[in-house]
Amino acid sequence: MRRAALTFFHLAAGVSLLLCVAAIGVWWRARSAQVRVFQGTPLSMHFLDVSRGELRVTASHRFNQLKPYPENMLGWTCRIFYPDSDLLSDAPMYFPNAHPPVAGFFVGRLERKNDNITWILLPTPFVVSLFAILPLAAGVRHVRRRRRARRLAAGCCIACGYDLRASPERCPECGRAASQPAAGSA
Repeated sequence: MRRAALTFFHLAAGVSLLLCVAAIGVWWRARSAQVRVFQGTPLSMHFLDVSRGELRVTASHRFNQLKPYPENMLGWTCRIFYPDSDLLSDAPMYFPNAHPPVAGFFVGRLERKNDNITWILLPTPFVVSLFAILPLAAGVRHVRRRRRARRLAAGCCIACGYDLRASPERCPECGRAASQPAAGSA
């Protein structure tokens, strides 16, 4: 069970690292333009927009099956625009009754006669830092395991690094019991 959990953790950390690198790349590309990835079906549209340090997720759903989205908007598409305004300043215009954005975060929902639209607006640095948490934890875990193995091989306390060749039962520095006798001691 523990091995499966560690394998899953390392797989999740690898995927998260790839997403972090991709988010940094899109953030860098979108510093002067708006990068939009969208996926359309006949009754729904999903957008992911990145522009000037902001990320917006938009979902739009049609209620009326007799008025689907046009054929040219179906499938996956990636486009680059050069807008006049940023994503954060557009929020009050589209959602006048919603609370104003706070620290770059915004959630808005608009229900109209034929469809509804939901916006989630996040600062891109926040998204990048979320994707960086798992790879950072995996890196810290790796460094700690290497340090412990190095100390154990050298006959030192694995907690504080004190030389245990003279006292192999207990560390006189931190009081921790030695996990195994040091090599070369009688």
